[in-house]
Amino acid sequence: MGSYVRTGSESPTPDELKKGYASAAVRGTPFAKFLFWTFAGLAASYAVTYGVVVALDKIQEKEDQRFAQLSTRQLERRGIPLQPSPGHEKLDWVDTEDMYRQHNKDLVAKGWSDKTTNIWKTSISESVLKKTEAAIKQQPAGAAPAGGGPASGGAEGR
Repeated sequence: MGSYVRTGSESPTPDELKKGYASAAVRGTPFAKFLFWTFAGLAASYAVTYGVVVALDKIQEKEDQRFAQLSTRQLERRGIPLQPSPGHEKLDWVDTEDMYRQHNKDLVAKGWSDKTTNIWKTSISESVLKKTEAAIKQQPAGAAPAGGGPASGGAEGR
């Protein structure tokens, strides 16, 4: 049991050696070191931060002085460009409404309708329905799809 002996400030005292064990009391020395190095680190980081802030303030002062010496000219103040204005005699929302109305008229002229559901949709004429029905009737019952899928013996079916 005596093969391991602590050395330095942690070495056992003669009283501990006589008892055969060391007390479980925590000494203040490690905690004092921790506090010292913690506050030393805080002080160092504060000093660096303070130096950076002071340096940046000096740089800002120099820039302020330099820009203060530049000639300042009175900027021409123009009013806010509101419509109607020369070259654009309508307000923008009136232009937009006119555009929507014209677009809706164009859709109606092309056969579209929004009367039933307020959703624009095109109507399918009777002639188109009859042509589609005739084309379906002419197609043989077991005809292959146009894409050449498995039913036609294409590459996908092998």
